Amino acid sequence: MTDATTMILDKFEGYSEAVADRLARLEAALERAETRAARRDAFGSGGDYVRLEDRQHTEAFEQWLRAPGDRRATNALIETEAAAMPAERRADGLTGASGGHLIPAPVMTDVARRIVNISPIRSIARVVSVTSTQSKFPMDRAGAAGGWIGETGSRSATAEPVLDLRSPTYGTVYGLVSLTEELALDSALDVRQWLIDAASTAIAASEGLAFVSGNGTTRPTGFLAGPTPVVTADATRASGTLQYTPGGAAAAISSVDPLVQMYWTLKAAHRQNGTWLMNSLTAATIMLLKDSQGRSLWSPGLAESSPSTFMGRPVVIAEDMPAIAANAFPVAFGDFREGYLIADSMPLRITVDDNVSTPGLIRFYVRRRVGGVILNSEAIKLLRVSTT
Repeated sequence: MTDATTMILDKFEGYSEAVADRLARLEAALERAETRAARRDAFGSGGDYVRLEDRQHTEAFEQWLRAPGDRRATNALIETEAAAMPAERRADGLTGASGGHLIPAPVMTDVARRIVNISPIRSIARVVSVTSTQSKFPMDRAGAAGGWIGETGSRSATAEPVLDLRSPTYGTVYGLVSLTEELALDSALDVRQWLIDAASTAIAASEGLAFVSGNGTTRPTGFLAGPTPVVTADATRASGTLQYTPGGAAAAISSVDPLVQMYWTLKAAHRQNGTWLMNSLTAATIMLLKDSQGRSLWSPGLAESSPSTFMGRPVVIAEDMPAIAANAFPVAFGDFREGYLIADSMPLRITVDDNVSTPGLIRFYVRRRVGGVILNSEAIKLLRVSTT
């Protein structure tokens, strides 16, 4: 072998080693990238971070929705559900055939957004999650007590807090949603969005009404369904009872004055966070009212993110509020985060309903357990359509 040949072979060997080393480094980098892609959090449809476990749960859930009778799809759903479920929920026994399947967190988030749009009381009330329906919530009637002293002055005892315990009443709100087998198997159908639309519409309608006027029997106690509202002021009114302002007319809202009085009746701490609540027809009546100077106190919202205001405070439209009628309470004003409590005692669950007599139809039973109760009765005021 000549020196020239040896030189060429040496260079080729060195080149081969360099190429092999470079390929090895590229393969390692690709493997690391794939690992990061598999493990890193991804953004959900609403811009929220979604864990890997939740993404896998969502994918298995969508496959199961298309074929709920398929054993492999069911087993995959159960496995991913167990991995995604919070530790405190794994021992409740409500999984699989006995308690239904847990709806994935990203889907529940989207359902919750839709429910707020349909029944907006959730967006203004205090919402908590509980693990027991026996939970009680303290409410300090006297408020915080304090005082002033000098640097070395003695500290006198302050008044003891006066605590009331509020116990929400609970019920299971549910919806039965259906689709055909052919549609479920159609790859063009976004089954996730279908479930979000169907479930949120079915649940929101029942929830919204219960939070306003639910009687507390197998459902939340609505803020209008507590003790009969009275005209008595906060200082002497029984805790848990709302105060109302007479509207000045027997069967109509014809003057802005009672609404102004109602506004100023609310304590300043609650008034600065206050929200008006009424249905659309009541809003149409109030926005036409003028004060003694001929001015409207209603300011229309120019965008969805900028709601209409009345006396400078936002107006929320809840179609479940009563209509204007004799002795009705069509308008509420207050700090609902302090005044009304919504308690979710379990996440949204879904079960296939086997009692379907129509061939080719799949029906799902979607439900969750929800409670509600008046929290601080001083934080919400009502307008009553009456003269007294």
